[in-house]
Amino acid sequence: MPCRMCRTKNVTVSLPEYRIKLCDDCFIKFYERKVERTIKKFKLADKEKDRILVAFSGQKDSVALAATLARTGWNIELLHINLGIEHYSPRQEEFVKRQAKLLDLKVNVVNIKKEYGFTLYELKGGRPVCSTCGLIKRYVMNKYARENGFSRIATGHHATDELTTLLRNWIGGQIEYIAKQSPFLPSSHEKLVAKIKPLWNTTEKENQLYVEKLKIPIFEDKCPNAKIIDYSPIILGWKKIYPKVPLEQTLLNNFLKIKETMQVDRMRSPYNECSRCGEITSGTICTFCKLIENAKNKK
Repeated sequence: MPCRMCRTKNVTVSLPEYRIKLCDDCFIKFYERKVERTIKKFKLADKEKDRILVAFSGQKDSVALAATLARTGWNIELLHINLGIEHYSPRQEEFVKRQAKLLDLKVNVVNIKKEYGFTLYELKGGRPVCSTCGLIKRYVMNKYARENGFSRIATGHHATDELTTLLRNWIGGQIEYIAKQSPFLPSSHEKLVAKIKPLWNTTEKENQLYVEKLKIPIFEDKCPNAKIIDYSPIILGWKKIYPKVPLEQTLLNNFLKIKETMQVDRMRSPYNECSRCGEITSGTICTFCKLIENAKNKK
């Protein structure tokens, strides 16, 4: 069967939700145009003005993000955060450096043990490890981006991720988090760098296909701390009912229409500058500095 777009090569990719079948080359073009349209639709960045720092784990979603932004002409660099997870972080950092060479992109590495004196496990204290990990990454990404002149931080959150997050927060009644969920989080303080999600309208399946068609190796080791509540049966159940609808994207974009009526500003805590490090916090001392202080006290 000939490809729907070029009409010359044979079909290798079937996308029933879009009612199209494509060859490898045309799927790559389809994917990249989709990301470009998302950036344009939500006004995520400007090619002439913005320097983008891409959060890079070496896994499929961050690889798909970095590759498509690089191939479509955006000014980007990569940031990898080594959390000091024994037998995992060293392998991941080495893999990421090899990937960056393949992509012909500069990768910046922040090793939190070298930079701050403690690993993820030493910093977490009594907090859940995944919560601590997220806090560290947000702190380091924002600080690094601001201090090195980047105007945007891009993360590989995709439509499947975002729908899962929406379901989790909806079921948990986390209205504040729901109100803030968006493909674009603009800077609301001079010390906060704007955050963007260019893959907002792509699915996990599409990201996987994209890196496979480009033949880019990905870091496949699973984080030893990962504890994921699986919402995929819910999403797959809906897909069976609506097999010819791009479900994740449709639900997310309808959600954004509803979100416009939510009073997000009233839910936002006032900003202060941390008395220790000067980064943004809603209190007097930021949580990251509290983690550092607690880890020092335990030594």
